[in-house]
Amino acid sequence: MKGRTLGFDKEQKIVIPFRYNETIRKNYKTLKSEFLSHHTIIGATLSSSVPGRPTGASYLSLTESIEEPAKKLNFIACDFNFISEYKIEMTAGRPLQQEKHDLKNAILINESAVPFLGYRSPEEAIGKRVCLGGYDGTKVQREIVGVTKNFHYRGMQNIVEPLFMAYDSNDFNALTITFNTTNLKETLEFIETKWSELVPFFPYEGYFLDEDFDRQYRAEEQIGKLLSIIAGMGLTIACLGQLGLAAFMAQQRTKEIGIRKVLGASVSNITLLFSKVFIEWVLFANIVAWPVAWYAMNKWLQSYAYRIDLGLHVFLISGLAALVIALFTVSFHSIKAARANPVEALKYE
Repeated sequence: MKGRTLGFDKEQKIVIPFRYNETIRKNYKTLKSEFLSHHTIIGATLSSSVPGRPTGASYLSLTESIEEPAKKLNFIACDFNFISEYKIEMTAGRPLQQEKHDLKNAILINESAVPFLGYRSPEEAIGKRVCLGGYDGTKVQREIVGVTKNFHYRGMQNIVEPLFMAYDSNDFNALTITFNTTNLKETLEFIETKWSELVPFFPYEGYFLDEDFDRQYRAEEQIGKLLSIIAGMGLTIACLGQLGLAAFMAQQRTKEIGIRKVLGASVSNITLLFSKVFIEWVLFANIVAWPVAWYAMNKWLQSYAYRIDLGLHVFLISGLAALVIALFTVSFHSIKAARANPVEALKYE
């Protein structure tokens, strides 16, 4: 999930939330220009939400008719720089532009919203007029001017759901600042100082977008660590058990080993004799474990929209690893017993 392309740029960005503060919303243009005056800040944009945080929701319908049921879509209010700052690619049409009078007349939708709204292709959706509003009878017409490629505004655990974006300064709740890493410490100090200077009535709560987005995978990371610990403990206990069994077998079969050596058995023959028992046990354990592991893992993976396929190679590699670990564990006692003096072994009671 962490290695997959998200469809937007989350690097070198600081997000400052201001949660429905009307004073900041009214002066957002001044706020942006003040931050952009610093030489290490290369971009700024305002929005109602940012990738990784909950979005709002609103209703769209294709006509102004009250009878037509409106469709509920996720919604992000954004300014004219949001698409370019987050490097979101367009599939068709264009992003929101101030010079095109998109302030109250235009919206963007993502690829998932195209079939959801009943269009056959992104190109077909361009230029179509839709109505914003709910079931209370108030609807506002807007034109679809662009279709963005699907970007993962939520974690990779979920599919990309239908989304539309529109300019609405009344919903702005977060300022995203893009910076370069020339002098990170100086930049961070400037951002915090400038915020305190411009917005002394609202605390600075900035965070790095990439770190915040990756927090969505904290549960998976904790599961991974827990499974690693359990697997490590299981392997340790299993190896200790095999080591004890190998020592017990060597002691019980001391005279047999001596007789075999007198009759011409080599060290490798005797070592193979010991290992054969453990190989059979490991193979039997894999036959029992594979179906159970496949069922449990496949059931767990079904809860993720994007997931790997459990191919046969996964089980073959794990089975081979178990076999190598088992042979390595018992090799010490088996080789020691095989190299022992047969005269001593024949005297053993």
